[in-house]
Amino acid sequence: MSSLFLLALAASTQTTALGTVVGHYEAVTETEYNITLIIEPNGHARFEFVTWEADGSAPEQQEKLSGKWSRSGNTLSVQLASGKLAIYSVVPCLSHEEFGQTGCSQGLSLVKTNLADRYGLKRFGLWNSASLRRGVQQTSRSRRTTPPPLNSSVRPTFDTPSYPSDAEVKGR
Repeated sequence: MSSLFLLALAASTQTTALGTVVGHYEAVTETEYNITLIIEPNGHARFEFVTWEADGSAPEQQEKLSGKWSRSGNTLSVQLASGKLAIYSVVPCLSHEEFGQTGCSQGLSLVKTNLADRYGLKRFGLWNSASLRRGVQQTSRSRRTTPPPLNSSVRPTFDTPSYPSDAEVKGR
């Protein structure tokens, strides 16, 4: 009976540990493309890449790559149907510094991939969308200031985020 209990406990712990990685992950960029990685509880994974022209001169381009995911400790592997692979480190507190903000939230940091550079995986981290939205909202609230009186000559100032150059991002 006790060995059955230990087996059930081990299975529930493993499910909980794996469940923490399930969700939508996205890159935060100021460029004309978006990267989303969807990790599903059934073991399926899907990258969605969307590109567009800033001036709207061309239609939006979308590409989806599907496969399976697995996790071993803090390593998340995404094996695509094409045979391509992306390996990430699961980071409980991935810094928001990459996109000029303070704080951190759950994310994925690329360890290695054999996907072509055009996909942009080597340039950007991926943050859990739900955690990122909470983190951004908290950051926004913490930066809010009380506006000056209407008749005041004092004007509010706002922090303008600075973004790293491509060279700085590639050097990470």
